[in-house]
Amino acid sequence: MNDVKEHANLTDNEQLQWERIQSKNTLSIALSGHFSAGKSSLINHLTGVPILPTSPIPTSANQITIAHGDLEVVVVHTDGTEKSFRGTIDWAAIKRYAMDGANVEKLMIYAPIPFLQHAGSLIDTPGVDSTDPTHQHVTLDALFTTDILLYVMDYNHVKSETNLGFLKQLSDEGKPLFIVVNQVDKHRDDELSFQSYKQSILDTLAEWGIAYHDLFFTTIKESPHDELERLKAVLMSLFFYGNELVKAGKTKIEHSFYKSIQRRVEDDWAEERASFTETLQHKGYQLTDIENYEEHVEKVAQAEQGSVARHQHFLQEWDNLFRQATVFNSILTEKTANWLDAMRPNFKVGLFASKRKMAQERIHRQEEVLHELNDQINKQLVFHLRQSLQSLPLEEMTNQSIFLDAIQSLSFTATPSFLEEAVPKTTFADSFVYQYTKERTEDIKRQLKKQALDVLSIAEEQLRVYDEQKKQEAHKRRHQLEAMKPYVSHYLSARERKETVIREIMKEANRRDDKGAFSNALKEIVTKKVHFEESPSSWKEQVKQSTEASLLPTIKTERRLTNEHIRVTDEAIAALHKTMNQFEKKAYTQDWHEQLEQEIAHIQTEQFTLSLFGAFSAGKSSLANALLGGKVLPASPHPTTATVTTVTRPTSGYANGDVFVQYKTYEQLRGELTSISQLLDVSLTLEQFQRFRTKTYQATTAAKKQALSYIETLQKSMKRFESFIEQDEVVSLADLNEKIVNEDVACLIANATIYYECEWTKRGLTLVDTPGVNSINGRHTNVAYEQVKASDAILYVTYYNHSFSRADAQFIEQLGKMNKQFASKKLYFILNAIDLAANEQERQGVESFVMRSLEEAGIDDPALFSLSSKNVFEEQASSTDFDYFKQELYGPLLTSLKEANRTSFVANVNQYVLYLQEAELFTALSDEKKQAQQQQFEQQLSTMLDSFKQDYGKSFHMKVEQEASELFAYLRERIPYVSRDRFIEFVNVATIVGPSRKKQKEMLAAQLATWNEDSVFYINQELKATMTRISLMLQRAFEQWKKEWQQSVQATVPGFQFPHAKQSIQLETLQGTLTTTLSIESNVGSFQSLKDFFEGSRVKQVKETLVEELVQQIRAGLRKEEEHTQQMLQEISTKLFEKQAKLLEAKVVAEITKRRQLYTATIQESIQAERSALQQWVNEKA
Repeated sequence: MNDVKEHANLTDNEQLQWERIQSKNTLSIALSGHFSAGKSSLINHLTGVPILPTSPIPTSANQITIAHGDLEVVVVHTDGTEKSFRGTIDWAAIKRYAMDGANVEKLMIYAPIPFLQHAGSLIDTPGVDSTDPTHQHVTLDALFTTDILLYVMDYNHVKSETNLGFLKQLSDEGKPLFIVVNQVDKHRDDELSFQSYKQSILDTLAEWGIAYHDLFFTTIKESPHDELERLKAVLMSLFFYGNELVKAGKTKIEHSFYKSIQRRVEDDWAEERASFTETLQHKGYQLTDIENYEEHVEKVAQAEQGSVARHQHFLQEWDNLFRQATVFNSILTEKTANWLDAMRPNFKVGLFASKRKMAQERIHRQEEVLHELNDQINKQLVFHLRQSLQSLPLEEMTNQSIFLDAIQSLSFTATPSFLEEAVPKTTFADSFVYQYTKERTEDIKRQLKKQALDVLSIAEEQLRVYDEQKKQEAHKRRHQLEAMKPYVSHYLSARERKETVIREIMKEANRRDDKGAFSNALKEIVTKKVHFEESPSSWKEQVKQSTEASLLPTIKTERRLTNEHIRVTDEAIAALHKTMNQFEKKAYTQDWHEQLEQEIAHIQTEQFTLSLFGAFSAGKSSLANALLGGKVLPASPHPTTATVTTVTRPTSGYANGDVFVQYKTYEQLRGELTSISQLLDVSLTLEQFQRFRTKTYQATTAAKKQALSYIETLQKSMKRFESFIEQDEVVSLADLNEKIVNEDVACLIANATIYYECEWTKRGLTLVDTPGVNSINGRHTNVAYEQVKASDAILYVTYYNHSFSRADAQFIEQLGKMNKQFASKKLYFILNAIDLAANEQERQGVESFVMRSLEEAGIDDPALFSLSSKNVFEEQASSTDFDYFKQELYGPLLTSLKEANRTSFVANVNQYVLYLQEAELFTALSDEKKQAQQQQFEQQLSTMLDSFKQDYGKSFHMKVEQEASELFAYLRERIPYVSRDRFIEFVNVATIVGPSRKKQKEMLAAQLATWNEDSVFYINQELKATMTRISLMLQRAFEQWKKEWQQSVQATVPGFQFPHAKQSIQLETLQGTLTTTLSIESNVGSFQSLKDFFEGSRVKQVKETLVEELVQQIRAGLRKEEEHTQQMLQEISTKLFEKQAKLLEAKVVAEITKRRQLYTATIQESIQAERSALQQWVNEKA
């Protein structure tokens, strides 16, 4: 220990831990696990008294040790002071101490508990997933001196990564583990057999490599699966033999102690590396330069070799790609075998099949192979080869267009002749398919490799000048590396010392490795039956009589997007405006003045759009009214006819309280009927839908019933109010409410804009209330996605009594994916109707559930606010939650939105200053030098314009094209997983019920249809979200491409303002909605009985048959959608480029004209004065 202490520099805390281990004389069993798993409740049950506080949120904020002795509680504060309680104890106060992690370090409770009398102790710790880092420290600290860990997990969260990761860590250190799955009363046998649930846990623990002694399922409620008594018997046996286990346990803990020292030393080394990094940076080096010194030397050598090294690199990379790629996977191999079978001379279809039918079957099987094969070729090979080649320095090529065209042409499309040319004319064995697929794969790879090498040759020719330049740079770099050698030696020496210390620590740890002796002793002891005599229970009565109804204070987690104030204030901008007005607009500054004045006007009247999303009846409208300070928005009672409602500030044309109502067009109604037609599988046009008999249609699913209800409403509405279509009008708020409540009118309203003056709108905020995300109306989904794109921030509302519903989960998952395409989109999540919580503990439990669900849906660091919009109007105390939320919106959110506009404005002012500075320098030149510089200026702009036109936007289009292909490929791959995962939800022993076989068959048909609709609906939602993501990708790629061009131009022509025009990009699907036609009827027809269906293999057969049909049909539809999307991307990219080229050409002409106007020497003083004034503003205000 002394050698390790000397070299590892033990901290005071580690030294204290070592001393505690050496003085340890009890067998300690610690309870750990995520918060609300029931650790404290389990201890209370074991002791027979509510000695510890319990709640759905973390309650044990510090370590609590329970041991045998006379009744006493010792509270150890964080400052080292102790407070002891004896005799009559205020147990409510003790519980508050237990929850006070800020001021209390630990509690020690001594009581005459019989099962702890043989040197036993129980330790309760905070939750391992608590967001409070001090809780995690307390938990880990307690485990260092613990002999055995009882890890408690909630029934619903056994497979959380927090649990599994923590268990894996402890298992790897050899900590004896007993795992408890608590609250097993939540299990429902009708959903999943308990044996299946248990087996899934066993499989997961095995997959993670977690070693444990035993697994228990417990609950303090009634359940046939409860093993609480078995757990108690095991714990009693361990405690009974506590004295015998203390010594072996101590050796085990010492082993864990050394492991912890090893981790700390590794962390110390990480800090030392960081310090060394800082030192290196002062010298102009990076740590990666030191660590990868040999690699840098090798790179320099490669650069000196030029294209030879590059060529070798790509060959190696492609060889690895070709070696790892599996073109013919198992599915494709099976389809290929089916086709080869059809190519045999003796192939037949049925007993009496005609030649024509056999030929058709051959073609059908061949097409299946071709579709799948070409998909695999693109996904496994072409995508990666193109991506590999795109890693070349495109900007350094002398002619990018030739290279980009070559990449674009790199492809391989398998054709019927390609498949057929390798098929023998004679008969062949079944095993021939493996030889065939291998041969075809090699041929594909060979052809693609040849194409790739040809493209590489083109690139090398285009990079000849670049390579020569790199060789010269490599020569300079070699001198730098020589100067770096002393630092390399110092760093590697320090690293070796640390590694030596770590080896010594590991040696000490290994000396204390008992090779399983302690574990084997535990296994033997837990099989022994023991008995403890009960002791006097007067102290228990004292605890029971000293409890409080609630100990949990309301906890608000502050979430701030930013704590900064607006750096460029309205006053500063007004001052700049005043300064600019002091200078006369000249021909050479007029466009800059106009642009900056437009930006100032925009900032002075800026408005930001916050959009409300959520499922129908989640409380969006009531929340909106609470934000607006009055009952402004009518709450739509109709989920299928909900409208988009916007609330904004009054204008000169619309007074406070005016409502502009826009009714749907005939085209919009046709689109809605088309969507519903696909759902109902009928033909509905606007001209004849009035004749559709809804009463005779057998609606077997909830979605179809909702669709029929909408058709009935629309039929009535068109008879009475058709004159409203394609019209608009201005009405009052009262009139709007009447229209929304009247379903016949509401279904014809497209959107309504309310002009309303209140604090919200005065602050420049516009509120948009959208239709429910669970609407069956396809138009509503499109509206929702477009609104996401148009929003500055999004408020997603979920309702307390059905928080984070399935509809929420689906939309939020897609919302999270789309949000990643924005640079600064703000997401807020609101848990509404918090007043429905039975108590504070329940509220916290629901909040925890929603937070976890948001994270699982892919939302990073979700901002969740719990409130009651109802209480705002009733002026109840809990409306303070709402006030807190409103302050967040008016403070940090509004500040960040305003700051974004102002930052952009300041950047443009800076650019104008550069322009003036350049003009100032120009005017100071002699006429001869002006003429020469003017010629150079015009030549630079002309060269830039020619290069720009040559670019033709290929780089940004190619990037988006490939990303779109990858998104579609991912979507096609997801279909079988989504449809299979959802099948059991709709088809199981709980859903297929009925008093007769006929009723059971009807229920099966209905559930299969619902499963199909649900799966297809989800895929269509994903498709629409994918189209939105692709349009956003194109927008970002286009903007980034323009930005790169601007930076390139400004490198030679400072102050040149690249022309920008806002572009709204929208991609439409080809088919509107994907649909399927499955053989549900024939599969239901073979149904015999529930026993036969579920206990035999019939349910599996039906599932696989229908899933395969669904997958094939949807994939075919997605291929068409991808082809259509790629065509649209090409057309839009071309239009974007051509428009930008025209703008740039006009800008170049204007800039040349402006420069010629700077020949007059008298304007130098004016330019200098304006530049100086603006520069001063930038320095002082911005």
